[in-house]
Amino acid sequence: MANILETLRSHLPRLVSGTEILRIQETMRALSEAYYEGPFQLPPEQLLNTLREYDSAVLGDLVNQLYWEQLGGGYSMDMARARKRATDESRRQWIYSVLYQWAVWLWTNYGFGENIIVTAKDAKPEGEIAEAETLKYGEDYFREFWGASRNQPVLAADKLHTLSNRVLVDGNQFLSYSASTLDGQATVRKIKPSEIAEIVTDPQDASVPWFYKRQWSVKDASRTWYYPSWEAFFSDDLEKKAEVLPKGAVRADTMRVNEERLGTAVCIQHIAHNCKEEDSLWGWPLSVAGAPWLREHKKFRENRSAVAASRAMYTWKTKVQGGSRGVGSIQSQLASAFATGGTRETNPPPVAGSTWVENPAAVLEALSQNTGAGDAKEDGNALAWMGLLGLGVYPHYGGIGDVLRWATAQMLEGPILRQWSRYQLFWSAQFRTMVRIVLKFREEYGSAGAVNGAKFATYEAEVSTDRLVETDLAAITGAVSEFYREVLVPLIDNGIVSRELAGAITARVLRIMLQALGVSDAEDVASDEAFKRKEGETEEREFVSPEERALVEAAERMIRRM
Repeated sequence: MANILETLRSHLPRLVSGTEILRIQETMRALSEAYYEGPFQLPPEQLLNTLREYDSAVLGDLVNQLYWEQLGGGYSMDMARARKRATDESRRQWIYSVLYQWAVWLWTNYGFGENIIVTAKDAKPEGEIAEAETLKYGEDYFREFWGASRNQPVLAADKLHTLSNRVLVDGNQFLSYSASTLDGQATVRKIKPSEIAEIVTDPQDASVPWFYKRQWSVKDASRTWYYPSWEAFFSDDLEKKAEVLPKGAVRADTMRVNEERLGTAVCIQHIAHNCKEEDSLWGWPLSVAGAPWLREHKKFRENRSAVAASRAMYTWKTKVQGGSRGVGSIQSQLASAFATGGTRETNPPPVAGSTWVENPAAVLEALSQNTGAGDAKEDGNALAWMGLLGLGVYPHYGGIGDVLRWATAQMLEGPILRQWSRYQLFWSAQFRTMVRIVLKFREEYGSAGAVNGAKFATYEAEVSTDRLVETDLAAITGAVSEFYREVLVPLIDNGIVSRELAGAITARVLRIMLQALGVSDAEDVASDEAFKRKEGETEEREFVSPEERALVEAAERMIRRM
């Protein structure tokens, strides 16, 4: 009788208030989605305190309003708040989501690479006398900056990849450069994106940054400084630009080290990735579009794990003929218990291969261990597919084996390799900016520059990164050999191609081959000068005709296609 009353007590509310319970469940689901997706993404304690202030009628209206906003009617998105929510969500995904962590690693490993070689291209003009040289090669200064121990917290081999990781997770990275005004020697550090409260731009052009407002705390003391962008710092009218700052604003570039030294020159390089707003300089995290799918995939896999664990809890079923006392008796016999006051097992489980003995009162049956894994696999893959596409990663890169068929994988390689190639170009541009900043500091405050007003010939740089695909060495060497055997050698033998032209072709072909093989100094190893005629040698023709130049370009295009 007690069992019957307990059953009625548990089921009667559902029979009477089933509709109300469904409404409550729907409200909970709506609030859950609003919490993760909308403007009510708050810490749990703050969310609970906020909800306690509303009665049920107001709460129902709130839910309807959130649904309306999700549909886009009558709602204007606050992009600054949306970007902050997306960044907070991205940081959580970076910690807890397996797929997101893996996607960020892929972007960094493929697009950013392991071996990054940055070379300043400034060089002394030919024929210049060494003693009259007013400024050393730009490469000398940049090598010192790149390898200096003071910059290893950012540029060390085991730290450099974190630049890419943080840009992908946060969408932004701020590099602060400080240089002594006595020698122009630069030091680089990272500033947390969360500390940059505002980007002050040109009033006439929002795409041109002038200053970055930084707010942070040091030993329980809050500070607010304005850092000039590197473009504004090296412009001719920095003080004019500073007039847009609030009255009394503290500028980082005017802070004094002490009374004797002039101080430290400071500027910021802003690295922004995945910019989504046309009139904003802020970048967005990689996971903005894919975040809901990643979140659902994580919950789905966790739920499937719970289902599998639940199905594995019991593997056999015993049918007992009798009432509750009979069931209790069998349960007590099957239970494992230690003897009171000792450690001897009074009812140990049977060993593997034991024989089950039964009578009509108790029948043992095997339970099915089917967990619906086949359907779950398809459902999980569908969620993972959408999440990975939102991260710019095709599913076979995320370990989904069903799309690893050779033909399918080959067709998907092109778009994703172009994406990561563009990411390489993105970082190449950032490193070239780094070279420009370092050389300009040296030029502005270095002893030679300060005294003689010397200028670098160029601020350009060459950036070499890892190859996206492995080179087929046999195919390259075979194609080059065939080109020389079938094309170039007959032209040389017949006098159509001069020795000078053959040397120029060979230099270019070797450079392309060495670059394809990942040789960083291919330009130096296979330079044009290495294949020029030595002094005293004669040549039938002293010039290269337009036809011969066209042949050189055609040969280069041919080799690049191989």
